[in-house]
Amino acid sequence: MLDYGVTGMMISSAVSSSLVAIATVYYFRDDLKGERTKFNRQHYRYIGFILCSVFFLYCLNGAENWLVIMHLGKQQLAIFFAAGQFALMISVAFEPFRMWWFARRFNLQQKDPALCAELTVLGVQFGMLISAAMLLAAPLMMQFMLPESYSASRDLIPWLCLIMSLKFHSELLNIGCFIKKSASLAPVINGGFITL
Repeated sequence: MLDYGVTGMMISSAVSSSLVAIATVYYFRDDLKGERTKFNRQHYRYIGFILCSVFFLYCLNGAENWLVIMHLGKQQLAIFFAAGQFALMISVAFEPFRMWWFARRFNLQQKDPALCAELTVLGVQFGMLISAAMLLAAPLMMQFMLPESYSASRDLIPWLCLIMSLKFHSELLNIGCFIKKSASLAPVINGGFITL
């Protein structure tokens, strides 16, 4: 409405996310002070490493929009965004496994580490299977669903499927980073995937 276009949409998303973060910190301020929960330096260090890790995940899941606009323009962003919606379907299809697994992975790791490792690898394979299915199905769906002006989106699908596969690896194979009460390797792993 204010004629800021795509930049305005991205700025509004950044502002709203920041407001949610500030509101969350404010709401949990007593817990963060440690008056109720004995927070110490090790806890803050752990949280700091997780925040660094999340920053790298943001680079895999959103920061590319800024790069596309800066280097290729808004028209290319529309093409990239169309392909990105199909990649998002991969994440949505994987969400039931993610919700089921993330709720129990640490308990299972303590009770049966071998089974935990097996289910982690199974999750990675499941994610790769979904990505492969989208790799085959997306170009056909795009041909019927999108106008010809978006045909370049089909060329991006293999790369986005690869990125989603790397994301599943990053999310699932990092359990060892958190078990020893130190998340220092999580940013290294996610940063490594950014480098790739």
